[in-house]
Amino acid sequence: MSVPDNDQEASEPKKEILGKKKSIVGRLRRHQAEIAAKEGKPVSKYLEMQLEREKKK
Repeated sequence: MSVPDNDQEASEPKKEILGKKKSIVGRLRRHQAEIAAKEGKPVSKYLEMQLEREKKK
C-alpha cells in the first residue's frame, strides 16, 4: 500500500515543473511574436490574437 503513496508524491513535483515550462514557452513565443511584428514579418494568427488580448488588458 505504501507504493501508490510514493508514486503520487513523486508525480506532484513533476506536474509543477511541467506547468512552469509551459508558461516559459508561452512567454518566449509571445516575445518572438512581438519581435516579428516589429520587423514586419508574418506572425501566426494565434499569436496575433494573443498579443491583441494582452494589449487590451
